Amino acid sequence: MSPLQRKNFENYIQTEFYYKFNELPTIEIKHENSNGNEALQVIDFICGAFGYKYNTRELKDDAKRYTDIIKPRIVVENNEFFKKK
Repeated sequence: MSPLQRKNFENYIQTEFYYKFNELPTIEIKHENSNGNEALQVIDFICGAFGYKYNTRELKDDAKRYTDIIKPRIVVENNEFFKKK
């Protein structure tokens, strides 16, 4: 992510926390490389799956093939972050 994308992402996360919990907890967002960190690789896959799904809608069924892998474990799906502006 570029520095602007990181800042926008951090603002989005903080806004979502405030919206859901009516307070802004003290949080620290670290941007780390997922190489060698299996937990971050899983998160990268999940975020990438949704990014692919919402940013490639014109591909129809192919666009959701990655989210279908994790579909049984999805509790809430919020696509606000992926809306085209």
